[in-house]
Amino acid sequence: MIGSDHASRPPQYLDVPTYGLVGLLSNAATGLGAAFSFMNGVVAGIFAMLAGVALIAALFAGALGLVGRGLKTSAKWARPIAVALLLVLAVIGLLALTVLNGVAWFADGAVLAVLLYGLWVLVWRHEDHEAA
Repeated sequence: MIGSDHASRPPQYLDVPTYGLVGLLSNAATGLGAAFSFMNGVVAGIFAMLAGVALIAALFAGALGLVGRGLKTSAKWARPIAVALLLVLAVIGLLALTVLNGVAWFADGAVLAVLLYGLWVLVWRHEDHEAA
């Protein structure tokens, strides 16, 4: 479905003065078919990129689930990985602030506030809890 059959040749354009309206309609249909074929290739490429993004998002969600379970069981490996993930997300959020404006800027600021709170809980609050 993605690839096209290059072996089949497109029909030749008909001479409009010789064939009249039939030639004009045939030429228009051939041109429309070529345009739809090109759009098919573009949309197939977009769907392939979306499938890649969905795979990355699913793997990221799985990693977050594993880290969350590790934090719940107080596994020693989970806290540094969670801090690293939050730092990466915070850097992405800070980079997004340079591009966004208006309401999106405030929404990104709220996300950054939540990420910084998560870092505070994982790093400094955890040390206070262990001391108590």
